[in-house]
Amino acid sequence: MEGSSDLATPAEFGDILASWALDADFEALRSSWHRVFRARRNGELVYLRLTPLPRRPDEVRAELEWMESLRAQGLPVVGVCRNRSGENFELRRLRAGEVGVSCFEAAPGRLTEKGRDYREPVVENWARLLAGLHEHARSFAPRHPTARRRPWFEDSVLKIALEAARDSTEPEAAPFRKLVDRFRELGRTRPVLLSHADLHLGNLSVTPDDALHVFDFDDACYHFPEHDVAVALVSIRKAAWELPGRVDAPALEAALLRHYGRPLADLDLWCAYRIGLSYFWALGSARAGAFDEERLAWLRKSTPWWKAQFGSLTKAT
Repeated sequence: MEGSSDLATPAEFGDILASWALDADFEALRSSWHRVFRARRNGELVYLRLTPLPRRPDEVRAELEWMESLRAQGLPVVGVCRNRSGENFELRRLRAGEVGVSCFEAAPGRLTEKGRDYREPVVENWARLLAGLHEHARSFAPRHPTARRRPWFEDSVLKIALEAARDSTEPEAAPFRKLVDRFRELGRTRPVLLSHADLHLGNLSVTPDDALHVFDFDDACYHFPEHDVAVALVSIRKAAWELPGRVDAPALEAALLRHYGRPLADLDLWCAYRIGLSYFWALGSARAGAFDEERLAWLRKSTPWWKAQFGSLTKAT
């Protein structure tokens, strides 16, 4: 076997591979909350995911149920695999504790790349994909009422960001907390939808004809659709800063909003929220020792842009 898991003994991990009909050779990938492994099943590439609990198993089941429902309706979502017992999720009690196990097909095509895929055909399909996810979510109801994703204001990323903002003397801290309060109040009068909540370019694959497939629904939560659109807009704007002269942000933003096709409110403030979330989450994670050197370099590089953009977007509020 290539790689290893700090969650399981070789025998335990071998049992997991057998349960999901995976080949014995696998590769451990970079992990965060989950441990993710690249493997093969009947010759096809798949991704095995081990989720340390106590994250509620019902939350993972809800993620997988939504993905399967989206795919059944023809939306370009990566396939969820099933084990030899026909289940898409299993609990395992291992040496290191209980984990949830799930497995996903590889996305068609190749992973998107910043230097070549911030193009109008890709962005247009990105917008249509967002619109399709939101349209599906308007009528989607989980089969089991207890198997639901969390509302956005209970998300762990936001909790880390708010804790960092509360302890921070940064000038962005107070405006960020006010944005969170503003949008929580908005939830009293406007419904939220089950949303991907992290659909930036890095969570998409692209085929030669610019068709897209989406993966990594781990951050899915009940949120406002404006947030999903803001994730895309911030992704485009930051790429234009990182790749000067190679990303036409105004044209791509116009294409995204045109092909999304629905009216949206307060997008500048939602973009500010997304930037503040990224910044304070990164600060909190770094202070907790959760970032490796590569992540720390990303934080140092991104900070000037985040701060400038956040200040510009919140100036009038």
